[in-house]
Amino acid sequence: MIETIIYVAIIGIVLTAFALFGFAIAAVSAKNHAAVEVQANARIIMSYLTDQIRASGGVVAPDKNSEGAVLELDMPDSNENLVLRVDDGVLFAYSGANEPFFISSSELEITELNFKNLARAGEKDSIAIFLSIKYRYDSSLEYSGVFETQTAVSVKL
Repeated sequence: MIETIIYVAIIGIVLTAFALFGFAIAAVSAKNHAAVEVQANARIIMSYLTDQIRASGGVVAPDKNSEGAVLELDMPDSNENLVLRVDDGVLFAYSGANEPFFISSSELEITELNFKNLARAGEKDSIAIFLSIKYRYDSSLEYSGVFETQTAVSVKL
């Protein structure tokens, strides 16, 4: 009888250890997912923005030597300007009356996106981009993920 109680106690301790180990692995996996998602989307967003700025014929907004939260580009292959803006933490792009499309994932929240036109009058447009992005579901530490980046891009013309 005592042997049975000892064996049950040992098995209980081993199963509890396995369960705690499993929960720890799940927590690390969730945290890793949040960090990877934030960094991957930041890279995609910055790549898209730099490609569009380089492909544009010029910058309509923000004006030279000023900054703003909206970037409007004069696209040479279109009669419509491309407008990029954040709405409810998601980056949208649209041109004219066309339906806007998402650039960023809905799992993320862009907390800050700022464009600064570094050019002075008579110079080629050059845009500084500052992006701050976080994982939207950060109710606990496992899901926290924040990434900030900045770069500058010149119009290719």
